[in-house]
Amino acid sequence: MKTLANRIQHELQVGQWKHCAIYENELQRLWPLDEKNRKAKIAAFAKEYGFRLSVYRPGLCAIFEEGLNDAAAISSTSIQDGKYSGYRIQSTLDRMEIALATAHRWQTIAKLRWQMVAKLLGVLLRRVASQTTMAFSNCYTLLESSLKAKWHIIRPPAPPTISTHVYEVRPRADKRGVDLISDVLRFGAPWYAGANAVNNAISSAKFRSRSHDAVIRVYNAAGNVIETHEQAGDFKDGEHVAKQTAAAR
Repeated sequence: MKTLANRIQHELQVGQWKHCAIYENELQRLWPLDEKNRKAKIAAFAKEYGFRLSVYRPGLCAIFEEGLNDAAAISSTSIQDGKYSGYRIQSTLDRMEIALATAHRWQTIAKLRWQMVAKLLGVLLRRVASQTTMAFSNCYTLLESSLKAKWHIIRPPAPPTISTHVYEVRPRADKRGVDLISDVLRFGAPWYAGANAVNNAISSAKFRSRSHDAVIRVYNAAGNVIETHEQAGDFKDGEHVAKQTAAAR
């Protein structure tokens, strides 16, 4: 309180208007807004330090002026006219209220402008983000397609798995042995000659398809099937091998 009293006394002695206005944010440091008999306490404070509470507006400010003795108390007419000590109280309050209203107006305008700018920035950022996402998506799709194409060129897809291998043993047109023909032979049809050409071709087919079921058909020169050989593959999966190993132990 002493600090506030010194400030008010300084304003009253040096100030041009011979009064001091203390606004609500400073008053609340000493007297909370909901305090009982707040005005009376502020007036008692002013009287204690030799000045007087002339105007009190809750939530706005309190105006102090130099203290008066009982003989020099101002009349109600002077208060109604708002004239005392060379200044107009009503005019001062008007100026204060106009200033507060103007400040509030500019604050509202600034807030609306900021909201508008923030909204425009939000729209712009969302548009940029959408376009960036679309561009990245297109780049990813093109890159994925390019990599898939290169992968197929570098490593072509594996041929489909054939569960049963089919072989044909056909005599050659030059009558010099037979050819072993099948889709599982990746390097073409091998040629077998000699007296045991057919048996050699059948044995070779069985060996090549020892892990798969196989059907071997032998044709004559007229294109008719004269022999058919079938083989059950002896391929064993990992589970079967593991069971056999465990049984052996």
